Amino acid sequence: MEGSRVVTHVGPITMLEIYDDFILSGEGPYLHVYSLKDKTHIAVCNVLQWCTIHGIRKGPGTRFAIFGQKAISIVDINCHSGKIEIVRKISEVEDWIKAVSWLQDGNFLAIALAHNSVALWDWKRSEVIEHVHCEDKCILYSACIINTSWESLLLAVGTVFNQVVLWKANGQINQKGRVVVEKRLCGHEGVIFSISYSRKHDLLCSVSDDRSIRVWQMKDLESLNLTPSTPQLVLYGHTARVWDASFMDKYIVSIGEDATCCVWDYHGNNLKKFKGHKGDRKSVV
Repeated sequence: MEGSRVVTHVGPITMLEIYDDFILSGEGPYLHVYSLKDKTHIAVCNVLQWCTIHGIRKGPGTRFAIFGQKAISIVDINCHSGKIEIVRKISEVEDWIKAVSWLQDGNFLAIALAHNSVALWDWKRSEVIEHVHCEDKCILYSACIINTSWESLLLAVGTVFNQVVLWKANGQINQKGRVVVEKRLCGHEGVIFSISYSRKHDLLCSVSDDRSIRVWQMKDLESLNLTPSTPQLVLYGHTARVWDASFMDKYIVSIGEDATCCVWDYHGNNLKKFKGHKGDRKSVV
């Protein structure tokens, strides 16, 4: 396009998010905004100072939570005017952040932490209101936060023991003051790198270094004991570790260490494989 400026980035891109006609890109501690329509670079801001951006979560309006390592910051992004405004400067929590979710009132966030706990964070005061721990004391490779209220919050976490563990922030408490596990989904033969959930399809998806993508039924979030313990689908198409998978309306899209992007239908058929990156891909949006 005449007059447009194409920006080439030569460092690692650690997170991507699509917002309307724009791409939000985490590049080290810097948040970049690119226009998909004009193929131009619009804005850049150092939002995490010394930490690397690993997650971007949209909140109400133009508000976003940007997080990575032990740090989190809240920003307003006006893509059309090319402005990124930091409304809550970088705050640190006690552990590495694995997942973040805005709760329904927009004043609080749920933050899943690497030693299998979840914190209720008041971002305006930069204060942890509540912090609960799962009975499984283990390191997490991945976490997915389901639901948007603290009272109904469900966590699906990928442990070093090759399991997807389901537990609730307000679940039953054991004698040690920790929350009891509601359900364990077993079958992976390696650590679990990513978990995603589709409310539309009532499905949970986990990926692993065993090269598989496993899709689980999640029809009743209240009675998890009725959730099948075996996956609905087990998908093999990558020749190396699978890093991430994402649900779309008609497809599941996965990416792996083999620099391949696979497109699947909901019957488990591998419809297409894409290659292009010279290095392995870590995330898909």
